[in-house]
Amino acid sequence: MALVVPGSTPTRPAAITARELAYRAAAAAAAQPAVPPGQWVYWKETIVWRFLGKPPRQAHMKPSGTTYQVWTTADSEKAAFIVDGSIRYLCPSQLIPAPCQTIGQPLPTALTEGGAQADINTIPVSYADLSSLPGNPVTLDRYFASLRGPGESAAVSEFQIIEDLVISYVMPPALTAELYRALGDVPGVTVNDHAVDAAGRTGIGFQISIPTPVNPHPVDQLILDPSTYEWMGYTSSLSAFGSLKGLETAVLKSSLVSGPGVVP
Repeated sequence: MALVVPGSTPTRPAAITARELAYRAAAAAAAQPAVPPGQWVYWKETIVWRFLGKPPRQAHMKPSGTTYQVWTTADSEKAAFIVDGSIRYLCPSQLIPAPCQTIGQPLPTALTEGGAQADINTIPVSYADLSSLPGNPVTLDRYFASLRGPGESAAVSEFQIIEDLVISYVMPPALTAELYRALGDVPGVTVNDHAVDAAGRTGIGFQISIPTPVNPHPVDQLILDPSTYEWMGYTSSLSAFGSLKGLETAVLKSSLVSGPGVVP
């Protein structure tokens, strides 16, 4: 309990630093069980799009948000949805050569008789290459900085690749812990202890500012549960996709399951 001297103003507790949050998240991640790459995972998520102007007409891009269910493997190489009582797989091989990876859990943008389609974005580090990543936070950050795109800062590259890995794969616990420690050392990363996800829940988030020509004050965030330090959502800023300036997500439920279509 804080001591309050009559006539004085109570002092607010010191804010947690990014490095402190990183080590708490790392400890929580290291305590999780190992999951094999082919293990199926059930996800229930909400996604909300943010626009600078009038939103497009696509049904899946509702500004009010969309809640959906998806099943992915831990290595993110397979994904499936339930449509009209039947399992539809993401990008069947006859449409797009496998694997067809997404960043985060995919939301179907189109459904066909053969399967489902989604916006495909590839992480610079495949699941198969995780075992070859450097073994400590300093060298991890240096390596991710080397993967940056044209005009992108080293810090932004480090933040976004770590975030993409955390939200897309169910990785070995020790590696996830090292990634969080690396995230705490990225220059410019701060903590938002009142971060809000797409479902309106308050968490604690790592954040970094990523100015763009059309959105001068964007902030990317990886939002964690303030009690368990598991990731619960993220916000991502986009630079130039018409009126779309970014998106927010929230993981409402996730669980290991025996296969696609199984709801815990």
